[in-house]
Amino acid sequence: MHGAFILQLKEKWPCETHQGEHGEPGFCYVDLNGRHIGLNNRKLKTWAAAIVGLSETMWVYVADLLIGCS
Repeated sequence: MHGAFILQLKEKWPCETHQGEHGEPGFCYVDLNGRHIGLNNRKLKTWAAAIVGLSETMWVYVADLLIGCS
């Protein structure tokens, strides 16, 4: 499940300025000030896991609102 989110993050945040850890094309999150925050495999995995966790938490909340099942 995390792999799909990692691929989406890589698609969203390619970086032509910075290379990856092994010389491959890099990925950076670029904040509102234009600062690049490098995204290595560990950071991408952590971000994807957070997305999945948020999604699961959100669905429990929505289910509780809709049918009161928590």
